[in-house]
Amino acid sequence: ARDVEVQTPQFLTTQENMAEFFEEHYNRNSWILEQFGGRPICIVSAGIHDIYLPQITLGKFLDNVEFWLDLLMTPCGHIVWLQNTAPLRKDETDKSSSYPQTQKKVREWNQGVFERLNETQRLPKDRITVVDVFEASRTQPHADNIHLKPDWYKILGSFFRQVANRIDHCIESNFSSRLG
Repeated sequence: ARDVEVQTPQFLTTQENMAEFFEEHYNRNSWILEQFGGRPICIVSAGIHDIYLPQITLGKFLDNVEFWLDLLMTPCGHIVWLQNTAPLRKDETDKSSSYPQTQKKVREWNQGVFERLNETQRLPKDRITVVDVFEASRTQPHADNIHLKPDWYKILGSFFRQVANRIDHCIESNFSSRLG
């Protein structure tokens, strides 16, 4: 959602403030730019808590995702959109909990994001990668209906660290071969 948890005199929404924070602390810092060779890869997600909001609709959520990703186009060199994980509750008939987050709804919202990103002309497709973790998360231990246990997050973080290291190695190899 376009939330107002973090407001400043400059911006009213958390998303605007985060985009400005990334720009200020990463892209206006010459040491960081020299060390990492450019704008950061931003790994972001939204939605699992938004489903709980009483007035939210899929359309409004998708508009908010597009707004958020558009804001990140400036501070981020590339954006990885991490699809939402599977909650424990399967659908509205599942009486194990009364939470509105269900596997059925999360699938619909994940699919909605995927379709919106493919349809929109506003966001450059070559700067956004979608990583769908829904199926992989279905059988993982949960701490509650929507949050997984810490091991899931450690494994996911390790996966992205390995990807980043391989990208870094490929860049170094390419650079060395051009010099040599």
